[in-house]
Amino acid sequence: GQRLLAKDFMIWEDKGGEADIDQIIEPQSQALFAPPVTPKPNFGFSESVVWIKIPIQNNGTNREKFILQLDNDVLGEVWMYQVRGTDIGNPMRHGAYLPTFERVLKTRKIGLPFQLEAGEEKILYLKVSTHNDFWLGFTLHSQDSFFQGLVFESKLKGLFYGILSIVFLFCLSFFLLTRMAVFSSLGFFIVLGISYTLSLDSFLGDWATVWAGKTGG
Repeated sequence: GQRLLAKDFMIWEDKGGEADIDQIIEPQSQALFAPPVTPKPNFGFSESVVWIKIPIQNNGTNREKFILQLDNDVLGEVWMYQVRGTDIGNPMRHGAYLPTFERVLKTRKIGLPFQLEAGEEKILYLKVSTHNDFWLGFTLHSQDSFFQGLVFESKLKGLFYGILSIVFLFCLSFFLLTRMAVFSSLGFFIVLGISYTLSLDSFLGDWATVWAGKTGG
């Protein structure tokens, strides 16, 4: 259900950050791209924009739906363009800097969906920028395997939040029985912790995306 793309992509670091997709697909711009030195190139903390070129082809006999996952969840903003010849499809956006509702998939994981007809080939161009630790790694999932991973991770998160909720109820009960401030303080911090981790995890967004995928929404 998935395939690592460690040797399938080429990169160009646009230190000025001024190039756009129309310039990138020009024949003279192709010489800018080079294979990465390592399977997961690391740019440290960089202000550059990095362009990634990923040629891809469906060798099967059926239309297939895929999701390209960027393994670094803290990348600030990612644009994906699907290019076939001179035809540029509508861009998709994801990234840690975007509000959940603006992401193409409403998840913490950076996943970019696309589909290929039988025998179809195209080039995916990604434009990536961030102020966080800037390293790149990719995994190509079938749609089903990506959603299965979300389900498993969401179950683990549900268990985590369930345990925290039990501890909160324990603190609340003891506070009502003893009126000791330590239990109310602990309960307050647990609620803050749950709220903060929910906002970081996009936990509800993960479940919404899984449900939409299962129902065809």
